[in-house]
Amino acid sequence: MADPLGEILRSPLDEMPEPRFRSHEVLAVAIALMLGIATGWIAGAPDDPVAVATTITTTTTTPAELPDLPPGFVDTGLGGGASVSWIYTRGSDLLVGVAIAAPVDAPPTDVGATGLGDNRRGMGIWTVHMSGGERVDHTREMFDATAPGIVTVEFAGLGAPSGDVRSLTLRPVVGTGSRNHNVNMPIGDLPARLTTIAPLEATELVEQTATGVERSNLTWVTIDRLTIDWTNATAEWTLDDPGSVRAMLDMAVTLEGETTNPVSLVAVSGGAAFLQREAAPVSPTRSGVTMLKKQPGTGQADYEPESAEIAITISWLRYGPDAIEIPLEAAILLDSLE
Repeated sequence: MADPLGEILRSPLDEMPEPRFRSHEVLAVAIALMLGIATGWIAGAPDDPVAVATTITTTTTTPAELPDLPPGFVDTGLGGGASVSWIYTRGSDLLVGVAIAAPVDAPPTDVGATGLGDNRRGMGIWTVHMSGGERVDHTREMFDATAPGIVTVEFAGLGAPSGDVRSLTLRPVVGTGSRNHNVNMPIGDLPARLTTIAPLEATELVEQTATGVERSNLTWVTIDRLTIDWTNATAEWTLDDPGSVRAMLDMAVTLEGETTNPVSLVAVSGGAAFLQREAAPVSPTRSGVTMLKKQPGTGQADYEPESAEIAITISWLRYGPDAIEIPLEAAILLDSLE
């Protein structure tokens, strides 16, 4: 009969089977494994150390250089570039719109600034070359404060369609200045017409030579006719050397006589009134008409005028001999405006 207490106390481990490997067999297997591992190390190792080549590619990005001027613009030598934007005819006048661009990072400037005042502007002598071979210099440069990057060049009375323009050149400004004159002319009754004013010196080339200062190319302005009344005056003038010099003329007239408060006439500046635009900048020309009007606060027409005291300021621009061709590739030909 089985022993109940023995059954209870018997451990399951007491019935474990005998191990399949004896102690000496286990030792042999361990030695074999160690030899196999060592053999694998030796067989898998290269004869000599192999240097691993690592290529490091460094890309240096150079910032793209911005052009000094936009494509299609040519340097004028006046601190900016120029390109023709449009060409059209108005009646017999040819008008050319030239866009002006400042170089990259350059401070903005007034196009055509001359140093003669904010409303005195000019860039040079513009010349159109026509399909028939004619070369014609401009009559007027027109600037507008509301379009600071454009100058409109006028060729008055040319009588040619816009499609006949083959090229446009510019001889830039190389010098500016001004000269003052005071002239006293006897007058009688008003209105008076004066046609005997002597030519006035405008400018000349001044060069330092080995023997001293040499002056040449003296340029004169002639007031062809001066018409004066109590409230207005008109001066018509011409320049004798429009090929290398252009001029602007300012004038003031005082009607002298037996009075302590004489009538004064000053050049019309225009603009600046309520809801009116400022007057367009003045540009140099080969001839012109200067308008004057009575200055507020001056005398009344209650005395006999004896003479006209005339103060004249001639501002001038001189141009170099070398011409720069202005690109026409971007020009738009507009229909004629009658």
